[in-house]
Amino acid sequence: MFFNIMSQSAITLALFLIAAFALSFLAHEHWGFSLLAQFRLQYFFGALILLPLLLLFSQSYLLSFVIIIVALCSFVQTRLPMAEPYKFKTDIGADKHKFTIMQYNKYYKNRPYHSLKKYIKNSTQDIDLIIMQEVEDVDIPRLTEALIDTHPYTLPTDSARPDFIMIHSKYPINNLTIKNICTLSCGTRGVRFDVRTESAPHPITIYSAHTKAPIGQSGYTQHKEELMGMAQWIVEDNVEHVIFMGDWNTTPYTPIFKTMMETSKLNYQNYGLIPEGTWPSLLVLPIFKISIDHILFSNSLNLIDIHKSATMGSDHHSLVANFSFK
Repeated sequence: MFFNIMSQSAITLALFLIAAFALSFLAHEHWGFSLLAQFRLQYFFGALILLPLLLLFSQSYLLSFVIIIVALCSFVQTRLPMAEPYKFKTDIGADKHKFTIMQYNKYYKNRPYHSLKKYIKNSTQDIDLIIMQEVEDVDIPRLTEALIDTHPYTLPTDSARPDFIMIHSKYPINNLTIKNICTLSCGTRGVRFDVRTESAPHPITIYSAHTKAPIGQSGYTQHKEELMGMAQWIVEDNVEHVIFMGDWNTTPYTPIFKTMMETSKLNYQNYGLIPEGTWPSLLVLPIFKISIDHILFSNSLNLIDIHKSATMGSDHHSLVANFSFK
């Protein structure tokens, strides 16, 4: 009885996984299929879990072979969006011109003032810049107070800030621009500014946006307009040293992410065998997490390291990246 239940369960789950994986290749055709394309890493993990169950309980060798194909293809697809797909560790040494940044969606109900201050104080990396999303008006004075000793430059400081984005920097924030990045019916705004460390040979231009989740046709359309609006802004500015960061509510495996990178001419990279997921932070196992927070960069910059970090009470992990100039 147990053997039959396990056999049928393994076969059903395998067929479901194969169907979802196959439909994800129709991502250009419908927002639902595009949503399925988000989960390449989950298809990989799911196939690895199902394979021994199929071999042990169902002895369905054809289905097992298909699951192996799904696992291999899914793994390859997690690497393909990267600038260097098969580079699993950095070979860039320490550089005196390093620039370290943090992307952090703090969650609008979360008040991480003390934990954020403690994290910055105890961090092994000297974080030059923090961009936060979902910062409510009530958070502004408390965050400013918590970070004043380490990050004295804070913008914007009023409710006009773009879609609840806030910048905390160790160095002056220059040429701040807030711009609508899609149609008037959307109203989403992005942010652009320049920052330069004491030792850096050049200023870096930072762009950021918090885009809508691509769920439903209207959500998918707005999400696409937001990412493409930011990409177009970046390419029209035509500056050399660029970082584009934020919570974009999408993994790197969707067609819109690929088109956005091609338009902006920026790079996505992750070191390590498996890309780290940043959401939802409450689920411990990596099989349940997806990468929706991102930091892209121009060819003039070297990515030394990028990794998820503390949650500080948020449903997102923070994302920390370390760069040097080429």
